[in-house]
Amino acid sequence: MNDCLPSGCPPILLFRDAREFCAIDRVEILGRMARQNSFDLTLPQRDAWLEQIEILQRVLAHRTGRLYLGVQHSTHGSTN
Repeated sequence: MNDCLPSGCPPILLFRDAREFCAIDRVEILGRMARQNSFDLTLPQRDAWLEQIEILQRVLAHRTGRLYLGVQHSTHGSTN
């Protein structure tokens, strides 16, 4: 099975089951994400990820299926 996001980019993290994701402490997930991302992790980004993890864990608590987490680098503020 192909463990890539639909765009063909590899995910930052793959959880084989949503229940696995929900059972892991959000700070541990944040640490995994921080080790895998390729840009500086700012405090606002860290806080956003923590909140997103919390929301996802609440929403996915009784779901099954794979969970792919990826990052799209923001171009906000770009001069292009």
